[in-house]
Amino acid sequence: MAILARGQQPKETRGGLPGDPEDLHSRYIETTIDGIASAVSISPTAIKAGAEIRWFERLTQYAKKLFPLDQRVVLAGDYNVIPTELDAYKPERWVKDALFPESSAGY
Repeated sequence: MAILARGQQPKETRGGLPGDPEDLHSRYIETTIDGIASAVSISPTAIKAGAEIRWFERLTQYAKKLFPLDQRVVLAGDYNVIPTELDAYKPERWVKDALFPESSAGY
């Protein structure tokens, strides 16, 4: 995972999403580039049932702290999760897949 900027040197300000020191399966890096806070993250795969949902809750809580800051913020990443059956064209294809938390959590 990387953050690249043409003609700029990103300055890393955080490595790791706060809130769970034992989370070793997701990736989060935060930088500032020319006054813009940039964060790139990759959600965890279903290592444990519900891990993705808890991770997204942490990301949402942390993002709420970023947006009131007096600077522009970009959140980008690879959020490979299908929260509900409504988010999949053919949900039956995703049963038992790590991207579909409801099926991996045993719903």
